[in-house]
Amino acid sequence: MPRRAAAADLDGDGNVDIVLAADRTDNVVIFFGDGTGHFIANRTTYLRAGIGPIDAQITDLNRDGILDIVAVNVASYDVAVFFGGGAGTFQAAQFFGAGDNAYHLGIGDFNGDSKPDIIVVNKDEGRDLSVLLNRL
Repeated sequence: MPRRAAAADLDGDGNVDIVLAADRTDNVVIFFGDGTGHFIANRTTYLRAGIGPIDAQITDLNRDGILDIVAVNVASYDVAVFFGGGAGTFQAAQFFGAGDNAYHLGIGDFNGDSKPDIIVVNKDEGRDLSVLLNRL
């Protein structure tokens, strides 16, 4: 079941694409737009995200000019980062620990170094936050 969606032009064709966090399939799903408000049926991409991806964001984490996908996994308590390879392709996930029942995801420069960092809201264990500072 899809939980949260993010939108951006992931393949550089000028059309909006959609990324869904689909926790019951353990995937992040990319639907590539065709420019008419529809999606290209044979271009749907499934990225293995971990256990229970529940939220996804799109940003350029490594500042290479290519968009990356960040997903938070509620059941494996981690964050999956898919670095973009250009033209709508992505590397396999790299995983970073987060708190118990990591639930919501945010991207921002939290320490003032001009790099996008990741913040995760954890819904259990005191409802705390995990801040993952960008070291790239």
